[in-house]
Amino acid sequence: MEKIIIIDFILKFIIFLYGESSYPRKLVQEVVDFVSSFLRDILLNSLQSDIIAIVKKNGVNEKCISDIKTCFDSHANVFNDFSTESRRFSILEKRGFFFPEEFPIGELYVKKTCKQQNVVCTRRMFWSAHPVGKNL
Repeated sequence: MEKIIIIDFILKFIIFLYGESSYPRKLVQEVVDFVSSFLRDILLNSLQSDIIAIVKKNGVNEKCISDIKTCFDSHANVFNDFSTESRRFSILEKRGFFFPEEFPIGELYVKKTCKQQNVVCTRRMFWSAHPVGKNL
């Protein structure tokens, strides 16, 4: 399977996660980390070990085994491009996706306790929307 097909599938998965408004970004990061770790550290390592054991049993030379390891390493590294939200957003933007823009809509007064004193601070409020004619 070509790496571009794998990358496209990962992008579809990430778009699905971000498209679900009830999923906070922290959860998206945790899911991406978990799935990446499982595929890279468990599944690919297990497959690599099994395949190398089979080819060694059948007398394949060390060059072939080295090529197999390189192939698995190459596929495992495909997940590094998606390890952070900024990397994922960068890839999506390069692919032509647009993200909501934030527009300030006002301020919210927040009461905080600082050194046993109540302090009122303001926090800016934003509204997010896609620019007309663009979407994720």
